[in-house]
Amino acid sequence: MKVWEVREGALSWSRLARPEPEPDQTLVKVAFSGVCGSDLAKITKSPIPTPGHTWRPGHEVVGWDLSTPSGPLVVIDPLVPCGSCASCATGAIHLCPGILRLGWDLPGGFAEFVVAPRRNVLPLPEGADPAQAVLADALAVAIHGIRCGLSHHRPGNLAVVGSGPLALCSAAYAASQGWSVTVLVRNAGKLTVVDDHIDASFTSLHEAPRNGFDAVVDAASGRDDRPLDAALSLVRDGGTVLVQNAYDPGVRLHHDLRNVFRRSITITGSFSYCRRHGTGDLPEALQMLSQRPAWADPLVRCRFPLRSLPSAVAAVTTGTSLRPIKAVLVAEAAPPA
Repeated sequence: MKVWEVREGALSWSRLARPEPEPDQTLVKVAFSGVCGSDLAKITKSPIPTPGHTWRPGHEVVGWDLSTPSGPLVVIDPLVPCGSCASCATGAIHLCPGILRLGWDLPGGFAEFVVAPRRNVLPLPEGADPAQAVLADALAVAIHGIRCGLSHHRPGNLAVVGSGPLALCSAAYAASQGWSVTVLVRNAGKLTVVDDHIDASFTSLHEAPRNGFDAVVDAASGRDDRPLDAALSLVRDGGTVLVQNAYDPGVRLHHDLRNVFRRSITITGSFSYCRRHGTGDLPEALQMLSQRPAWADPLVRCRFPLRSLPSAVAAVTTGTSLRPIKAVLVAEAAPPA
């Protein structure tokens, strides 16, 4: 099979033997792979960082389950927790100290085939668009943050700081839960492709009212502290700032902390997603994509052949302010017969 991997700090398009699944694993023929912001943050560095071994990226994977004759379409849950620790016992798998992640610790889906634990292979819900299903991971992160981090709030005025897939997934889910949502970006023109599809208003960050929101979601890029600094200025006294931003290591907050706590602001961190609520955040994300698909379509229109990963990375990281929100890699071979 052909696969993208990182060896000695460089990305290469390699030919490897097709993986053979263990008895508790499933072999998946990849149909679509989403290029996540966490992938971009690593791939655009030189040298490219790895987890200490050859890195095969790609954790937003949709494909055909080859363990059954019909080869149904499935979505891979990329989180592989230990299953035996205290966090796993409560469903808080994102806090599992022994968790493994497809596309980082385990070989990922920027490949023609990938293996995954059988319990991590979820059927694509009836009516769901398989290309849109690459958003399930980002949508699950959004669901987890809003459901867990804002559970003490009645839906009110919510601001989302950011313009990437996580920000838009957060806006779409919050709106479905009754929040009045405003998406705040540095360049509002970037999101003209989605402003008619998501039940939210879109405006420039510098035009937003200070102290004007009951809650603010920080879902921007974390290269510096400006998104969180802005969120603290936007939230009302007694409100909540939900931080979904995966800040780069070493970023420090340069904000008057006395002012934060004098205003009784709650700052809540949210990372990844869990299984504390029924079946978990990822299955709920898939149900939302199958039942309310219109908002997701503009996010997955930018597609590249699997072999064109460098072009996909360049498209979403360079160029004009109207560059695509997300890139999707598409299989170049037919589905199983």
